[in-house]
Amino acid sequence: ASCAGLTAASGVVSVRSCTFAGLVGTNYTLSASATGLTTATSSSFSPTSSGGTQLVFTTQPVGGTHGATMSSVAVSVENASGTVITTSTASITIALGSGSGRLSGTLTLNAVNGVATFSGLSISRSGSGDTLVVTSSGLTSATSTAFTEL
Repeated sequence: ASCAGLTAASGVVSVRSCTFAGLVGTNYTLSASATGLTTATSSSFSPTSSGGTQLVFTTQPVGGTHGATMSSVAVSVENASGTVITTSTASITIALGSGSGRLSGTLTLNAVNGVATFSGLSISRSGSGDTLVVTSSGLTSATSTAFTEL
């Protein structure tokens, strides 16, 4: 556990926030000790995960010319509240969801600071209503808005 915002006043120490990386479960306690004093132990508590639950397109694909490089597409790993999980390095795969042709480029990336930015993608055929889909193990997938390749 890592705690921040420790302040002491009139013999009371207050803690603003604690992070319990990897400690999802039940019946954890915190202990405080100081030289010459009796150790104090908190009541038990159960940390919950604030890790990523879903993938979200933060930069949607923009249509263009088939065979040409598309504008970059960004995908973030977010929790249920929509907060980007900046510690995530999830492996994210992008694929053509609907439309014809073949998606080319680097199709799997690891998130950096919770975001994967796919650049250098292209689609081999023209079409309208194309979508992209991103997936990652343990996370809810996402489908982009539709776009047209001329």
